[in-house]
Amino acid sequence: MSSRVSSIRRNSPTPVPEAKSGSAVQAILFDMDGVLVRSNPGHLAAWRELAGRLGVQLSEAELAYGASGRRGPEIAEVLFGPAAAEACRGWAADKEACFRERARAQGLPAMPGVARAVADLQSAGYRLAVATSAPRENLELTLALLGLESAFATTVSAEQVRLGKPDPEVYLTAGERLGVAAHNCCVVEDAAAGIEAGRRAGMRTLGVAESAEQEAILLRAGAERVISDFTPAALEGLSFPAWLARFMR
Repeated sequence: MSSRVSSIRRNSPTPVPEAKSGSAVQAILFDMDGVLVRSNPGHLAAWRELAGRLGVQLSEAELAYGASGRRGPEIAEVLFGPAAAEACRGWAADKEACFRERARAQGLPAMPGVARAVADLQSAGYRLAVATSAPRENLELTLALLGLESAFATTVSAEQVRLGKPDPEVYLTAGERLGVAAHNCCVVEDAAAGIEAGRRAGMRTLGVAESAEQEAILLRAGAERVISDFTPAALEGLSFPAWLARFMR
């Protein structure tokens, strides 16, 4: 393959001060994959299928590491080796098409309790956004499959920002569109890169982890708290707004 020509720049905008605990939460900015929907197995399956087409053998550990918290072209470069930016973008597009085909055929499992949590947040007057590293087509398909197309005041996808997480651009953009100050926003994330992005945006951070190992990773990344899902059992028997008021004040 040719020498590395990366289209992903890691230089960040001017750093933003981190939010102080105690800032009143007025807006919830959800990541999508692994937060609203349990789509990670589908993404891994799509990358595995593409690897097979390319004749690349990947261990489960290599696949899990490479596909965590990155945008598609960067994942392609990590998994398949240094390549020209155009090739990485092409591989990423092929993988996303495969993922959407699988999702249409098999559906996508919602994160437990998420529909009720979103409805309760709306009723409680929170401003809601989705801020994802996924392409717009994935975002629209996922929200449609979940029945949440009209639940969010704004959505931000990969095409609408220059820099991927852990850069804070995607969350800063969502917060600005909502008209809510960064320190009054709470990011909900399942990846360390996303938690870092939220912190660098000056926002509160809440992790979602379905294993003790992932919980530890998110806490090390700076998550203020971590939940396993949005069911009452995971929220001390409370609704999500009530849990936020008690534990994220």
